Amino acid sequence: SGKDRDWINSYYRAQFVYVREGKPVIPEFDIETMTAEDINVLADVPITGGFDVGGGTLCPAGIVGQRHPNGIYLVHAELSLSSTGIDKFGTEFRLMLNKEFATATDQRGNERELQLGMFYGDPAGRQRDQIFEWVVFDHLKSKGLPVKSAPTNDIQSRIDAIKGPMMRTERIGDMSRPGILINKRRCPRLVKGLAGEYRYRRIQTGGTERYSEKPDKNDASHCVDALGYWLSGMGEIKTLRGRDKKNEDDIQPRRAIDHRD
Repeated sequence: SGKDRDWINSYYRAQFVYVREGKPVIPEFDIETMTAEDINVLADVPITGGFDVGGGTLCPAGIVGQRHPNGIYLVHAELSLSSTGIDKFGTEFRLMLNKEFATATDQRGNERELQLGMFYGDPAGRQRDQIFEWVVFDHLKSKGLPVKSAPTNDIQSRIDAIKGPMMRTERIGDMSRPGILINKRRCPRLVKGLAGEYRYRRIQTGGTERYSEKPDKNDASHCVDALGYWLSGMGEIKTLRGRDKKNEDDIQPRRAIDHRD
């Protein structure tokens, strides 16, 4: 009683769990309900995704996903490279799409060509490099990757965009599922990041436990950032803002009525 799921899985169920050092940025993530060993690619839904490819980075990352007609975000694959420039990353990402996401089988068993939708990236990707004066996004577009800026690179907005689908349920037939499902086999760094590797670092000051204001950058954080850009570009920030606006509208009239009474 009183123990969290990771403690139970480790000490009672004898399973491997991710070691958490610090404070997880996305505590809403539940690896048991939000991941699967494999996820079917939908034949009639465009392939979209997100990029963490800010200006000057040598650790680019991207994720490939779809949004189910019922509203669930399906994350199919990740690509995260180190010591790699944007041009080479774009080539590798395009090769992955051509190999793994060119076609899909529909419900009738027919092979259909997949459509490529929009990918969303760090707004810093609009910056020109200092040598060839290319916009970072232009390198990706030259590989046939449609990409545009996410609405914001504000870190809290991106974190909230990730949490949003995790905090709601969507129905598929008679089943209710969280609003996001990730291919655990093909997205190991993303799952690791969401499970606690993407974290606020613990700071010891005078015996008081505190945490850093921004998440640590590490091997797992780049894929999580790519997920945040995708979800914010897909409208999760608008959803959050709309929800906040609705809450304000619900509150203000009641206050006015109380005041007049």
